[in-house]
Amino acid sequence: MSYYLSKYVGKYRLKSHIDRSTNDYPRDDKGFIEQNDVYIKCKNKGEIYHYGRSKLVCYIPSLGRGRNILKRMAVDLGLKLEDYIEEKGKIQVFNYNSMYNDIMSKFNMIFDIEETDGEVLWKFDNKNMEFIEKYMQPLTSGASISPFSTRNLPKIKYEINNDDLLDYKKIINSKELDSKLEVGRLTNKFIIEIIPKKHKEYSKVNMKALMKEKMLKGKEFIHSVGFWDEYLNYLDEAL
Repeated sequence: MSYYLSKYVGKYRLKSHIDRSTNDYPRDDKGFIEQNDVYIKCKNKGEIYHYGRSKLVCYIPSLGRGRNILKRMAVDLGLKLEDYIEEKGKIQVFNYNSMYNDIMSKFNMIFDIEETDGEVLWKFDNKNMEFIEKYMQPLTSGASISPFSTRNLPKIKYEINNDDLLDYKKIINSKELDSKLEVGRLTNKFIIEIIPKKHKEYSKVNMKALMKEKMLKGKEFIHSVGFWDEYLNYLDEAL
């Protein structure tokens, strides 16, 4: 892996953003996955991604949540929140900019704090990751999964009706299989080779891309495109 965050594979859960027009990972004009779109997924629904060299960015997609995280950080660093409460007429206002400036100028932990209407971002040096962990809470479950694994791609729930599913199980159960992997191999072959070969409308279709677009896999995909009976006949003969 060429991306900077690869050093955290096995420690944190790394993911890549999905292109919602294809339900696949962003790819270049040659079809290769763009590996610079990787981030560390965090429990607080935030993300940590690479900015440049050893610099990383914390991204919180909520103004309120981001401000609260930075308040907790300020308290832990020794600042007093009451020092940033100002009276404006009869209203008390919290001066976030003043607190941010103090966090950045008095402590060498984070810098370039930014706010928009709905998000908060700040940068930090990779050497301070241990400090950042407490506030961002990077996920560790699934740390060994590649950020480009098909397991991370979106899927929808598709139910094959009971009668059709029963026909499938009858065929599978009637065969003496060395491994269930054989069924998977034949299913993949049916999708990638048999359908385009027998049906002209799919002859120039990238079947793997179509499966991702439909967010389905294996037999569910086959059932959805209307080749279920043909698939069962194929399995019955090939197994």
